[in-house]
Amino acid sequence: MNLLITYLKSIDDKRDSWKIRHTLVDIVLLIFFARLSGAEYWEDIEDFGKCY
Repeated sequence: MNLLITYLKSIDDKRDSWKIRHTLVDIVLLIFFARLSGAEYWEDIEDFGKCY
């Protein structure tokens, strides 16, 4: 897991800094774990993020 997080942190985030509310690592891991737990739609991923 640490290797994955280290790799994700090395990716250049092209978003405007003033628009960033969550790090790219947080977003990618949220999507990964939500999908792993059965989330199929963006609303499901959002609900997963709010619960955990």
